[in-house]
Amino acid sequence: MNAQRCVCIVIASALLWSPVAAQVTDDDTLKQGGVTYRLWGIDAAELSQTCPDGWPAGRMAATRLQALTACRPIVCH
Repeated sequence: MNAQRCVCIVIASALLWSPVAAQVTDDDTLKQGGVTYRLWGIDAAELSQTCPDGWPAGRMAATRLQALTACRPIVCH
């Protein structure tokens, strides 16, 4: 399956824990175990994108993705 088309789902079950934590590299991109996954169907601000008023939209999107995936295994279907 093409990694760019992969839909990643966060599974919160301790039974499925993966020892390799996912690393957020962008607002819609994760790396885990040497594989890069782009979240399909997600259109988020680019990492360096800021709003006209100076709000760091891209940085906030990446921070939120990190919070959603922290300490949770990532399983792709």
